[in-house]
Amino acid sequence: MVITSRIGNSVGREIIIRAARESESRKISPQVSDLLLRARALNLQPQSLETLQGAEALYKKALSLEPSNPKVMVGLAGTLALQASNFSTVFSKSEVDIKFSEGLNLALMAKRIDPDDPGIYAVIGHHASHYGDLEGSQRAYEKRLALAPHQPSAFNNVGKCLILRGEPEKAIELLIKGVELNPKHPGANLTFNLGWAYFMLGDIEQAIDWLEKSLDQSPLYPNTHAYLAMAYTMKRQDAKARAEVAEVFRIDPNFGLSALAKTHPSTPVAFKEWREKQFLPAWRRAGLPE
Repeated sequence: MVITSRIGNSVGREIIIRAARESESRKISPQVSDLLLRARALNLQPQSLETLQGAEALYKKALSLEPSNPKVMVGLAGTLALQASNFSTVFSKSEVDIKFSEGLNLALMAKRIDPDDPGIYAVIGHHASHYGDLEGSQRAYEKRLALAPHQPSAFNNVGKCLILRGEPEKAIELLIKGVELNPKHPGANLTFNLGWAYFMLGDIEQAIDWLEKSLDQSPLYPNTHAYLAMAYTMKRQDAKARAEVAEVFRIDPNFGLSALAKTHPSTPVAFKEWREKQFLPAWRRAGLPE
């Protein structure tokens, strides 16, 4: 197809080969194969709500054509979970709950058909993490890593769990392994979490360096701008901090404290102590809203 060829030129040979193999192994129709490829091409772009919703529309169209295709289910589940996880302040609580619920249901349906698809466990992990089940999210993410040890994002998932446990040193060790798998394009979420981990350790120079790398890959992620604002405030670079705060609200006027460093009754003590002693004072000094 013309569309497939055009996208193939931009996203590389590997994704074309993978799509072709899936089409052959599961007898995916050419139309659905093309929709999957276009959705994945969007997911390779800098992450934003717009790209995620564009991919969602393509996956939904593919699902209407092949409602029992597990690859389509997992793709759609992933875009819904990422919207709810990374852009939660854009939606109402009920909308976030619906996205997580729909994503989880799709992932569990796919699991019954193809339990070895690593994307299933990313969705399960995102759902568990959002609702305060850190142990459950870590089990799911570790399962994903076991199934996909060559995917940087799989290392990122487990690394974020370690951050939420208040273990930034262990997180950095794992996240760096993820970066080493694809040093040129490690992913905005992975580099953001490295910035977060270094921020947690108090190594502000390293935090800024990784957060800026994250912005290079995904400039429309408000959490990165918020952490940069706090980091610049701690360096007493107030003009830069104000610019980052302004960028947060340009991207998401409803942004607030609930988007970052959320705690649950089961949150480990180490994370709660860091939140109270370091995170909240920096947040308030940067002028970010509670």
